[in-house]
Amino acid sequence: MQEITWKEFWLLPKSKTYLWIAIGAFLVMFATVQSTLAYVEHRPGYVIEDWSRSFLGKPRNFSVAIFAITYFAMVYAIWTNVKRPKVFLHMFITYAIMQLSKCIVLLIVPLDPPTDILPLSDPILETLFYGGHVNLKDLLFSGHVATVCIAGIYARGHFMKITFFMLAIILGFLMAQQRVHYIVDAVAAPVFVWIAFRLSSLIAKSSS
Repeated sequence: MQEITWKEFWLLPKSKTYLWIAIGAFLVMFATVQSTLAYVEHRPGYVIEDWSRSFLGKPRNFSVAIFAITYFAMVYAIWTNVKRPKVFLHMFITYAIMQLSKCIVLLIVPLDPPTDILPLSDPILETLFYGGHVNLKDLLFSGHVATVCIAGIYARGHFMKITFFMLAIILGFLMAQQRVHYIVDAVAAPVFVWIAFRLSSLIAKSSS
């Protein structure tokens, strides 16, 4: 992706259109995620007999580690790309598409959490999307793992890309160990991130 400054970006013919697409995608995503999570939280679902429980053992609370990994990835991705307008907006749209696709999957697949779940303490998520409550049915697929994968895609340098993809794997196991997600939730996340990235690339191409 071409490296240009914001000053150079504003000189491009469709720069403002691309910016408004990114802003619009985020606003639609934000409203959709809030309403979807509020709905699925009170909808009956199914508990998966997850094979991973046999080797994961007793659930343990890793909320602090999960919070640290996820928001380190998010801050790093924003901080290192904010001066790269094309990359930054591409990442912004990828994130919005990922969250919108998550809403679709949540609506299609009604799940209840594992019976021995230890609720995740994430004050930022609870404030922005959960309405101040602790949600238990924000399941398939894992938004935390997806966020770290997105940070890996847009990371600068081979080492940081590998680091974030390794952190995504670790994060998936931590969330499964805490029972806030099934293993399938973590495994599915990179697939939907890839789909979101490809769709974002199509939007970028049409806006260039």
